[in-house]
Amino acid sequence: MHRIDRKKVLIGFGVLIVALLVWPFIISTVVVNPKIDSQKEALSIKGMELKVEEKKGYFSSQREYSLTVNDKEKFLTFLSGAVKIDKTLLESIMPENDDVLGLKFSGNIATKIWQPLSVSVYIEPNDFPKNQIKLLELKELLKKFGAAFVFNLRGKLKEIDFNNIDIKSEEVGTNMALNFIKPIIKLGDVNKFSLEKYLLQTASEDKNVGIISNNAEYNFQYKDDYNFKFTSNADDFLYYTKYNFNNPDDYTVFLAKKISEETAECKNILCIKTIANEILQNEKHIDSFEIYLNSRIIDGIKYNSLGNKTFEVRHSNTERNLEYRIIYTKDNFKLANVELKGKKNSSNIDVFSDSNDVSIKTNTKVDDFLLHTANYNIDAKIADIHASLTNVKLAPIKYIMDNTEQFSSWELDGFSPLLKHIIEIANYGGEMNYGMEFSDLKFSKMKFLIKELKLDANFVLKENNYNILNKSAELLNYITFTMNIKVDKESFEKYLKSPMNEYKNLDKVVKYDGDYALLDVNFNLKDDVILANNKELIK
Repeated sequence: MHRIDRKKVLIGFGVLIVALLVWPFIISTVVVNPKIDSQKEALSIKGMELKVEEKKGYFSSQREYSLTVNDKEKFLTFLSGAVKIDKTLLESIMPENDDVLGLKFSGNIATKIWQPLSVSVYIEPNDFPKNQIKLLELKELLKKFGAAFVFNLRGKLKEIDFNNIDIKSEEVGTNMALNFIKPIIKLGDVNKFSLEKYLLQTASEDKNVGIISNNAEYNFQYKDDYNFKFTSNADDFLYYTKYNFNNPDDYTVFLAKKISEETAECKNILCIKTIANEILQNEKHIDSFEIYLNSRIIDGIKYNSLGNKTFEVRHSNTERNLEYRIIYTKDNFKLANVELKGKKNSSNIDVFSDSNDVSIKTNTKVDDFLLHTANYNIDAKIADIHASLTNVKLAPIKYIMDNTEQFSSWELDGFSPLLKHIIEIANYGGEMNYGMEFSDLKFSKMKFLIKELKLDANFVLKENNYNILNKSAELLNYITFTMNIKVDKESFEKYLKSPMNEYKNLDKVVKYDGDYALLDVNFNLKDDVILANNKELIK
């Protein structure tokens, strides 16, 4: 065994001490100072002045700085390129110098000996132009959104550490509360956003919504627009929404009046459509949203106030035989008081493509799953839900995503550009798979516990050449829809005896494999027949 050379140890220890003493000086003179000087020049070209104070501290050093807009022309040129907005539009929005000059940020540039490979730059809004009265009123609130940007020694951004964000409703004059504890974005091959805890609550005239979770983490791996992966995890997740109107009819009338009032100044159907869509899409408890395409010629907005039953927005084009219609009725109206809980949950979305096809896969697993609505309750020890959409034609999807703005001109040229590509996707075909797996499942409409339940559904649309608008029935010849059901034998036999069993011969067609009941179901949509284990189910 070799004896440790005491002299070499002392020399090595001495070198380490010297390195620790010298390292802050190296970082300051070799990394930070040159970067500050180069940034002063770069920011000056963009109409901003950077002022940096002298360094304070050595092993843990800080430099206070301020960044102020001092040249409107240069700054608007920079801003128009950064946010992809035409400069003339920005100048029309902010015509005066006092609309721009005086915008100021402040913060500090920090290095720490115990984090020798990182430089942290903290930034928060400090002041606003004189004419920005609303922003000046919210200055103290906006400071809460400050963040530290952490760079490596080459200047590459590694992570963003936000302030703890705690906003109460009285601070913004709304019925909103927001609480984010330790929000951090870590940047790398996989980008991660994590929080120790978050809470979001809103309350308004008609509804309350809340989302709460602990130890939430979201990962995003991006290759391009059609190849990426998103995953999320959280503990003690809770989502709830409560509607305060006791009478659904009252809310239906309220919503119709809201749309009518907010579209009163509209001069054309496109304006009405846009506003009505925004309102309806925010009202998640409306369970009827329909688009019709036919040849009726009805332009404008209509509300049947006498029966309080329907509200319609319609537009027709006689050449293309198109009608746009939104309708809801009090008969199918549901008051959605929903509560969704999970003790631990994880989910992921994968999107990937080759030159022709695009596919999407998603999976969500929740421990101690709970879903309560106004109409039913579902509880399960474990809920595992997965879905995929595969072999879908990529080109028309790319076209739709890249040309979304042109579809807003539908009032002039109808839905033809959009419909053409939707038909192209339907003609190409594709496959959808959907599955659910539960353990210890309780469903309020069943009076017994289901120990184990597994469902796997497969929907295939084969390649075809039919117009889905004119000959949708013909597509049934090209559709296969199957489902495999596996349930524990004891639960299945209880289901057979329950009022929910609609089929007279279900006990005759089922197959058993040990302690499990098996059903291979084939939905023959064309002939309106359901086969289970190759035998027709009879109601």
